[in-house]
Amino acid sequence: MAEIFLSWGKPDEAAVMALVDQLRGLGLELFEYSADMPGGADISDEVMDQIDLARVVVICFSDATADREWIKTEVDWAYKTRHNYGKLEILPVWVGPHPEGRRPHLLEESVVDLHGGGSAQYRKLVERIYELLDRPPPIVVPADRTHPGSVGAVDARARPWARPGA
Repeated sequence: MAEIFLSWGKPDEAAVMALVDQLRGLGLELFEYSADMPGGADISDEVMDQIDLARVVVICFSDATADREWIKTEVDWAYKTRHNYGKLEILPVWVGPHPEGRRPHLLEESVVDLHGGGSAQYRKLVERIYELLDRPPPIVVPADRTHPGSVGAVDARARPWARPGA
């Protein structure tokens, strides 16, 4: 069971896959259907089951995906799950352009802006996820500080550091 369910639409794929890699790099367990869906599974049943089992649903969207029917369905199901079981947290995240500011319907929570917010918004998202999972947040070092030109961040505690020559 993954603690985090990630909802997204195809136009936002590049940004979402980068986010998936970053979150998994921090050791977070998440369900992302393009990689985690079992072959032959009934898509709607599997997605709804994964939302029911998750503790956090991250809704990734942009103006291009906010009105997509599948995202709306997943948002609806997340709210139904929260209403029925009371344990689910929903985190909306801008991952693409949003000049019109369109959101999937029902989303009332404040939105984390990864598209225009830079590393401060990424840290905010990571800290919020860890808070919702009742875990201490990792020490996030912006990747652009350690690897010029890269995007995202790494957990400074996730890799053992060796002494030079060791």
